[in-house]
Amino acid sequence: MISQIFFDFLVKKLLFCQIISSTNSLTLLIMGLIWNIKTIRLQRNLTQEVMAESLSMDVAGYNRIENEKQELKVSQLEKIASFLRLRVIDLFTYPEVYELRNKQHATKVTVEFDVSSTEMLNLCLKDKILQVLEKE
Repeated sequence: MISQIFFDFLVKKLLFCQIISSTNSLTLLIMGLIWNIKTIRLQRNLTQEVMAESLSMDVAGYNRIENEKQELKVSQLEKIASFLRLRVIDLFTYPEVYELRNKQHATKVTVEFDVSSTEMLNLCLKDKILQVLEKE
């Protein structure tokens, strides 16, 4: 059963998918990054308080980052990745794990969602994020 918080989050994601066509690629990339961080936080049952503490900031400040009212700094992104035990690149490509194409001994990790609609929603951003990453 889906919690109310997670359901509300999915509804916001659906609304987000509707505005994709009118938003530039960099904005989409940042919005997708924030979405992924919030998704991981919720899946791991972490509170905003815990996340704020990992960044040495107050909860209100972290809340503003998650709600895209305050810019996420690169140093904060690195701390979040470290706290979540992920690479920064994997925060952008979540739930996929970024893998170099020429690397012969790469290990592929797959993440499955219990709720199929979540996976479908994440696919709304996947292609846009990968396009931006490949251009750089």
